Parts: sequence; structure tokens; C-alpha cells
Amino acid sequence: MTKADKYIKSDAKKEENENEKDNAMAIGLSLGMSFGLMFGIMMDNLALGIALGSALGLAFGALYGEKEKK
Repeated sequence: MTKADKYIKSDAKKEENENEKDNAMAIGLSLGMSFGLMFGIMMDNLALGIALGSALGLAFGALYGEKEKK
């Protein structure tokens, strides 16, 4: 195995980890938005539900993405 092969493999692994983190952020945001919409409808304040859901979803995605990275 040459030096170039090692760099190619490390770059591929780094890219795969970044994709997993991006996927976790997308999943977290979509779940947070759906729960936020339900919460907003229950509280009769849709804007609050969307804001709360997106914030919680991004936080969940960031935390889950960091766990997947390790």
C-alpha cells in the first residue's frame, strides 16, 4: 500500500463520517419540526411550536451526530 492509498482511504472515511453527521442533523430537524408542529397546534401558537421544534431537532441532531462520529 502506497502513501497515496492511505490518504485516499482516510479521506473517504472522513467524508463518510461527515455524511453521517449531516444525516443525523436532517433526521433530528425533521423529527423536531413534526413534534414542534404538534406542540404548536396543542398550544394554539404555531410559530412557537415551529421555533421550539426546530431548535430541539437541531440540538438532537448535533448530539446524535457527535455520537455517530466517535
